[in-house]
Amino acid sequence: MISFILYEKNSENKIKYENAIYNVLGKNDERIHIYNYKDRDKVPLRRAIYLIGSKNVNKALNIAKEIRENDNWTNPIIIMTSSNSLTKDLLNNSLLILSYIQYGDSLKKDLKKALNNAYRILTKDLKYCFTSNGEIHKIPYYDIVYIEKDNNQNYCIIHTIKDSFTVKDTITNLECSLESVCFMKTHRSCIINIHNIKNYKVSSNEITFINDLKTDLIAREKRQILKDKLSDSKITE
Repeated sequence: MISFILYEKNSENKIKYENAIYNVLGKNDERIHIYNYKDRDKVPLRRAIYLIGSKNVNKALNIAKEIRENDNWTNPIIIMTSSNSLTKDLLNNSLLILSYIQYGDSLKKDLKKALNNAYRILTKDLKYCFTSNGEIHKIPYYDIVYIEKDNNQNYCIIHTIKDSFTVKDTITNLECSLESVCFMKTHRSCIINIHNIKNYKVSSNEITFINDLKTDLIAREKRQILKDKLSDSKITE
C-alpha cells in the first residue's frame, strides 16, 4: 500500500494532484490512500509520499523541515509552488526534496513524472519470492518486465530484464500478491511493469519494454488507462 499525504489549501490545485495520482495508479486501485496533511498521524508511514502545495515557498520548506524532523528522512517529498526563488539544488541538498514543481500548464505532467520516481524509491527493496526445483528465488520488482499466463493455467511466465522464469501460480494470485503500484493488469493473461516500458504504439496496440521484449496483450478497455499512466514521450500513435 502507498499513502499520499497532501498539504494544499487551494481546492482546485488539490484536485489536480489527486487526478495525477489516479492517472498514474488507477482510480480503483485499493493499494493507494490519499490523506490530508492534518491527518498524517493516522497514516502508516512505511511507504508514504508527501505532496506539499503552497504559493509561499518558505512555508512549503518549513513543512518539509517539520516532516523530516518529526517523521523520517526516507519518504519522498514533492513541493508544488508558484515561486521560482529557490533552486532544485538547494532543495535537494537541504531537505532531500525529491522534486520541485512550479504551478502552470505542465504541473500535472511534471507531477506524474515525479510520482513515478517516488514509486521507484519506495519499491526498490521489494522482491517476488518463489521456489523452483528446491531453490528459493527472489526477483526484485524493478527487474520484472511483464508476466504472462502459461498454457498451463496454473503456471505463469515472469519475464525479467535478463531472464524468464516459469512459476507455479495463477495470474490472479500474482496480481494480488505484488505490492507495488508499478504493476498493471492489462489483460486477463498479462501483468506489466509500467516503469519498464520503453514505448507503447497505439496503432498496433503493442508495448515495447526496455529490453526490447514486446507484448500486445492489452484489452480494449485498458488502452486508455495505459495511455493515461504513461508520459507522452512513451506513447506513439
